[in-house]
Amino acid sequence: VNLGERRAFVACVESYLLDAPRNESVKVNVAWDESDYQIDVAAAAGRDEYARIFDTNAALGITHIVYEPQNTLHGSRFNTTDGWGWEGSLWFSMGERVREDAFDFTKDDVPSDILDAVASATAKGLGLLGYVYPQLGFQAMADHLYDDRLDISPPEVRTWLGDQLEAFLDQTGAAGFAWDHDIYAGPSEKMYAQWRSWMAILKRLRAHKPDIVMDHRQTNHIWGPWYQLAGSYAEPLAGDENPETYGVPLPSLHADHVAGNNLRIVNHRYAREQLQPPARLPGFAFHQTERTDDNGTDACFGGVEWCWDSNARDFDLVGYKFSLLSSIGTAGLNNVFAMVPARDAEEWSKIPDADKAFIKNWLAWTDAHLTCLGKMQPVATLGVPAWDGVDGFACVDGDEGFVFLFN
Repeated sequence: VNLGERRAFVACVESYLLDAPRNESVKVNVAWDESDYQIDVAAAAGRDEYARIFDTNAALGITHIVYEPQNTLHGSRFNTTDGWGWEGSLWFSMGERVREDAFDFTKDDVPSDILDAVASATAKGLGLLGYVYPQLGFQAMADHLYDDRLDISPPEVRTWLGDQLEAFLDQTGAAGFAWDHDIYAGPSEKMYAQWRSWMAILKRLRAHKPDIVMDHRQTNHIWGPWYQLAGSYAEPLAGDENPETYGVPLPSLHADHVAGNNLRIVNHRYAREQLQPPARLPGFAFHQTERTDDNGTDACFGGVEWCWDSNARDFDLVGYKFSLLSSIGTAGLNNVFAMVPARDAEEWSKIPDADKAFIKNWLAWTDAHLTCLGKMQPVATLGVPAWDGVDGFACVDGDEGFVFLFN
């Protein structure tokens, strides 16, 4: 594919995108990357700790948070049916009850403590995204389960799930969703019907609340640009962002250097191989803190007995700039952040003001250059990131342009 053919295909895809032109870039902290599932917001201490996550994001200029702490008022780590043991954090902690058909967002009142959390975030200029797994064993649709997974293809399932998701937005004041786990269930011949049903649900949600932010995970990176029409961006790193699982293709002593290099490798593939438009390239700044401690324990993960704050102080002060610029320099329209230095109050207090301003000012820069960033693409004469070469992305808008080079 030559550059002219690429431009033509990308322009074709862009003509079908369902979200309206933006007046600012997307800025999302995926809070599971600071292990927020270790925080129980049913307790005053947990609410105080999560307030620090709100405050830190607001101070850095980040506008959205994927919100999935524990909340033992409404869910339990020991009552989960998903593959990772996080069901108690889904749907703003109502996930298990929704799956059990014990709570219906179209009929029941949202608990006041959840509304209080949303209101607190909103007052600080933050929107909260609900974490949702679409194909769990929802008992309201028990006639359409394969084992304990939902077939989302039947029209009645599509309608029920769409109704629940719309009502969740309306009743909680949520600002969007983070989708994960999967959309497929049952035999492979069902996949296309399930894909079409999921596309219809996403289109409905985008029409219902046009400004929502949607984060996509699991197999999203496989399906190409036509999967991404409803937005907001393709799966960051095209896989699990846990540094214990994604490997180290370009060695570095800094976790954020490894994350930045991985991001650029993946975004080259998105842009060059999948021909994803710039509006769908995902950023990924900083790194996910490791879930497993040096002694082999993985605190609060799934149904394990032990639960405490683990690796809450983990910011890569020396390496973060490389990661941030790798993200903005390849995908500045979609600024996705992993672990921010929030949970440990002393860590945040010791981050120099100049570094806090560096992050905030670069995010403001993305808002000031949306048109150019919407034309961002790999520099055609440079290769993919490698230890012995230079890679880069560039954009041009009229007589102005920017080139980001990395080695």
